Amino acid sequence: VEKVELFVPLMKSERPIVVVDTPGLNGTEGGHREQTMALVHQAHACIYLISRRGISESDMLLLRQLAAIQKNFIFVQNFIDDLNAAEGETLAQKLNEQKRIIQEKVLYDTPDVKSSLCGVSALLALTAQDRSIDKLYADDNELELTVEVRKKMYRRSNFQLLLDLLGETFQEKNLAEIQYGDSARALLG
Repeated sequence: VEKVELFVPLMKSERPIVVVDTPGLNGTEGGHREQTMALVHQAHACIYLISRRGISESDMLLLRQLAAIQKNFIFVQNFIDDLNAAEGETLAQKLNEQKRIIQEKVLYDTPDVKSSLCGVSALLALTAQDRSIDKLYADDNELELTVEVRKKMYRRSNFQLLLDLLGETFQEKNLAEIQYGDSARALLG
């Protein structure tokens, strides 16, 4: 598959917003890294998905390279449903840890980069929204996914917070600044 195009109402905007899911920077296929770097360079913003373990040393190196060519980041800590509350892990704690790493080890020498951070559970958001899913986990025979349970799952997923953040970031007034700022940087750089 070379590409798939989906048209979905994600945000209210008079301008078309294109979201590209890149192959990533740690891919093993030849050209993935170069393709991703080129797309991030052309983009007006980068949504960087943080894995379950958090930002690794290799992520930090790659993010520093990306920050040299991209000035707008939205960091998304996924897998918040896997936080171990019994061991004292909380969403606030995880986000604070990732924010500290981003500020102190990634963006410390790039004051012109704008960034934001939120945490989500893609699993809970998908399960809450997709009525064809009848179990959260394959071996889960106890939890019936009623309308109310799905609403609670969606709230726990924090996905609406991500949508709100995207909506705020890409407001009409911000889009012009992002697009013209990127064009000005390209001309100057």
